[in-house]
Amino acid sequence: MLLNADKVSRFPMCLLLAVLLLCCPLRGFTVDNETALRDEVLAGYRKDVRPSAVTEISLQMHVTAINSVDVRNEIFSMSGWWSMVWKDSRLSWTKYTIPVVQFKEDKIWSPVLVVSNSIADLSAIDEDSIPLRVDSSGTVLWNPPALLQVSCSMDVTYFPFDVQTCSIEVTSFGYTIQELDVKVYSDGLSFRYYQPSGEWDIQETSSSRLEFSEDGYKYARVTFNIKLKRKPLYYGVNMILPIVVNSALTLFVFILPPESGEKIGFCLTILLAFMVILTLVATDLPTTATSTPLLEIYIAIVLVLGGLSVILAIIVLHIFFLPEHKPIPHGVKQVCLFLSRACWISRVDMVHRKVNPSPTGSTSVSTSDVHANHPEEDESEKPPRLTRRQTTLKLRNIQNEIPQKSEMDVTWQMVATVIDGVCLRIYAVFLVISTIVILVMLAA
Repeated sequence: MLLNADKVSRFPMCLLLAVLLLCCPLRGFTVDNETALRDEVLAGYRKDVRPSAVTEISLQMHVTAINSVDVRNEIFSMSGWWSMVWKDSRLSWTKYTIPVVQFKEDKIWSPVLVVSNSIADLSAIDEDSIPLRVDSSGTVLWNPPALLQVSCSMDVTYFPFDVQTCSIEVTSFGYTIQELDVKVYSDGLSFRYYQPSGEWDIQETSSSRLEFSEDGYKYARVTFNIKLKRKPLYYGVNMILPIVVNSALTLFVFILPPESGEKIGFCLTILLAFMVILTLVATDLPTTATSTPLLEIYIAIVLVLGGLSVILAIIVLHIFFLPEHKPIPHGVKQVCLFLSRACWISRVDMVHRKVNPSPTGSTSVSTSDVHANHPEEDESEKPPRLTRRQTTLKLRNIQNEIPQKSEMDVTWQMVATVIDGVCLRIYAVFLVISTIVILVMLAA
């Protein structure tokens, strides 16, 4: 009896629920339901009328790739898409349980936003093929794609270890800040779908909003900043390394003997190599004079030193091949001996060409010089064969005695040798110091 009574008490509630389901059916997605929803929402809708007195647009940029950073032309290019969110209460509904409806851009109102620092296209952000998603509360979400090319002021002082900061400026055109306000949505820049670049690393990002006046009206502007750091490995191997190697080759101009006949050709080859490197570097640098790369200054310095080495090589060759009978001024002799001592230039190296130059340009010690330095020794008194140790000792004695007896017997060949030695040491010190300073400044 109790069970039957409980069933009887539940019967009115079930009957009421069945009546409600029959009279007010759930209106989920069907073609007819969405068609009816669109007709009701768009009835009397004017797309040229903004949704409210002050419509707020929340803006975000989704970055997918950095296409290029054209330092020479100062152009920054990237790909991605926008996310724009605003509220349009005219598009809300409660009668249907359809959560989201897509509308074409030509059906409902959309903001007029322009990338004001674009160099490719200054038209408003627009894409007819991308629908606008509207939910039941009237919140509109629009994701138009973006392929941007914007102007970016480049600082190439520390190229190729440079860091560049480029900005994307989005401005509300046509609507003042009292009519339409643009704000940053979330973090401003999203890198969720970003594909890393092979040349640049993203160090940090930021976004900001500012107001500016134009013709007495105030407008809103949102700026997205991206700080990029160049990956220097490619330029280190293909640019810095050849420059340093070529600068080191300049030193060998003063090591190459004058009698070899290759001094001038070697100088000009190095000079030509630097001109080629300077041309290659110049193709990657901007043509503006706002900043000068330290690397380019270093190349210019080495280029000047290379040109100066050609002049010095000509002077050395001219002095080296002066006739022996031409007298050498006493002051030149004193300076030559002083520089040889100050620069640790061996006197044996200075006189080695004067001892006994052979017709082929090689040098050797003659038998007459041996007798001149050792008159007490007669050819008949020498043993038929000398051991290797005895020969070495005798040659060392001859070399030690030549500077002592010929200290003031300076020749033009000795003067040329001293000039080569002094230039070698000056160039070596200057190039080492300048190379270390430039590399430390670039890397720091």
